[in-house]
Amino acid sequence: MLPDELQLEEGRVTSTNGNGASALSETLAEGAQARQSARQPLRFDGVFDTTSLIYDAETGVERPYAVYVTATHLAEVEVDMEKGNVREIRIVAAHDVGWAVYPLGLKGQIDGAVAMGVGLALKEEYIPGETIGFKQYRMPTARDVPEVVMLLVETGDPSAGLGAKGVAECATVAVAPAIINAVADAIGTHPTALPVTPARLMSLIGRAAG
Repeated sequence: MLPDELQLEEGRVTSTNGNGASALSETLAEGAQARQSARQPLRFDGVFDTTSLIYDAETGVERPYAVYVTATHLAEVEVDMEKGNVREIRIVAAHDVGWAVYPLGLKGQIDGAVAMGVGLALKEEYIPGETIGFKQYRMPTARDVPEVVMLLVETGDPSAGLGAKGVAECATVAVAPAIINAVADAIGTHPTALPVTPARLMSLIGRAAG
């Protein structure tokens, strides 16, 4: 039976015959039970080779991605050494965007990413069995988002449509490391767990002082 002859829908696998009619149908649970009874594995390893996606016939060079995105973020923070609070003052976000085809949307994406990064670095934490709502799961508000200084580097990219690149996840990934590095510079030791809550920060400050 070939993979193309199988259909997965609502937890049930159905095979079709040459006429398109259903020949066999069973649930995923039934399939798993049958394999276990036959002492067959339920786990399989596979490989996805991204280098085959793009191939330049002239140079013979293969590249795994169509467009590479890069960014650098810097954070300026204030740390209350007595209470363990961190106040973000400014985030400088430099992004290689190729060409900014839609600057307003691009800047909005970076603004949102900074807010998400602040939550990751300093506030948002899910504790199983304890976190039951947003009272325990603290999310950034408009007051928590610092000034964002954006530097859009526009050099174009011949491999991208219209020479443009996206920011998306790239803008989120850079925020928390920038904030944590700024906190480390202020207290003299590097946090190793996120978010850096006041309790965690005071513990780090105490260890650094001792």
